[in-house]
Amino acid sequence: MDNDTALKEVICKSLKSKLGVASIIEFSYDTSKKKDCKIDVFAQIGGDLFLFECKTNSKESKAKKQLCFHKSAFLKLRNYFLHVYSLSYGNIKLFFVSEKNNQITNLETSECTSFNPSFLDDPGDFLLR
Repeated sequence: MDNDTALKEVICKSLKSKLGVASIIEFSYDTSKKKDCKIDVFAQIGGDLFLFECKTNSKESKAKKQLCFHKSAFLKLRNYFLHVYSLSYGNIKLFFVSEKNNQITNLETSECTSFNPSFLDDPGDFLLR
């Protein structure tokens, strides 16, 4: 198992144990322009989607670009996701996780907190602000 995969699994375990939320590692979907798009960690809490891009290093600019692409696709393909996955949603929230910097950042608000232990101990405190 590579480090990125281990990081994704830690996030999923925290979401499950602390919030009772199921999440998916490497959620795949297709768009008309790009095949096999993958979101590192995907979760739905209430009516909102939470998309995480996880890096063991600090490639924040690449992560931001990927997350913006996913958000745009989810906004454009809302009806597709409803019919294919029975997935309806309101807001789409984007998060970058840097293991190297021990930090998780909300890309919409630029808020950040330490990944371990703050986020892992209480993900709801950061995600649901």
